[in-house]
Amino acid sequence: MATSGDIVVEPSTSTDVRPSKVQFGPDPVEIKCPECDEVGETEIFYQSGVFTYGLCLLLLFMGYVLWLCVWYIALSSLLSKTRVS
Repeated sequence: MATSGDIVVEPSTSTDVRPSKVQFGPDPVEIKCPECDEVGETEIFYQSGVFTYGLCLLLLFMGYVLWLCVWYIALSSLLSKTRVS
């Protein structure tokens, strides 16, 4: 028996098999609503969260620091050097 909030899938081939819980994964799944008995397919939406934006800022900062280091090395090699005795 399904408790409140469970999504139940009923097999379409045989009626004497008990319903089972859906194992959600990366692909859409066909499900049956336990209240209205309507069969439908799940939809998958991707949205960026705090971790995504934080990682983006971290990579941006690390790239900026790396760019400064490379720029400093490139400029220091282009400078003319004189030796004073």
